[in-house]
Amino acid sequence: MISIEEFEEIYNLIPGEPEFELWFDEDGPTYMIIKYADCATFQRCGNGPRGSGEFEYPSLDALLSAPRRIESSQELESYSRHHRIGQLVP
Repeated sequence: MISIEEFEEIYNLIPGEPEFELWFDEDGPTYMIIKYADCATFQRCGNGPRGSGEFEYPSLDALLSAPRRIESSQELESYSRHHRIGQLVP
């Protein structure tokens, strides 16, 4: 596992438009953060109702500071910068 701080460092070092696949629970869904020149996006991976579509944020910091939708049918829950990322696949 890596910390959010370690992820931020990797995110800032990798050029271009990398896609980072990650998960917070080994049995849970996977998520993707995509780095663009002018924004960062977050989405739950999957087809149909399992996927969430991309949520766009002006920066990685804004993404990490914002509430996030876990399931399309659930209410927003706060994202803690203290979560640890189980796996990172750039």
